[in-house]
Amino acid sequence: MKKITLFILIILTLACSNDSDESIIESKELLLPEWLKCEYIGVHTKEFLSISDEEVKFKLDNEIYTYQDEDIVSQAYHENQYVLETSMAILQFNKTTINTEINLRWNNLNLGWFRNKVE
Repeated sequence: MKKITLFILIILTLACSNDSDESIIESKELLLPEWLKCEYIGVHTKEFLSISDEEVKFKLDNEIYTYQDEDIVSQAYHENQYVLETSMAILQFNKTTINTEINLRWNNLNLGWFRNKVE
């Protein structure tokens, strides 16, 4: 009986351990993953998206949105995803299966795929 109890405790401990690839970034600077930094053009919208160490900038409905260091509330990096939270918005960038494209969600709105302008 003790062996069974010990086995169950080990299984529960392993199941509850945090082995994810998620990293919470404790910085008020834009610390973007290298795969994300680029100039993009919307695949369907044809609008621009610019991501650099200084700022994240994109156009939506004829309005330009810019996010810089001072806007950051939190950042998180997952294996294929980068999430930037500001006081006004949550930006979620996802890698796609195509190396030259990313997907962007802004708050609850999926802005779609963006292709690297250089490609």
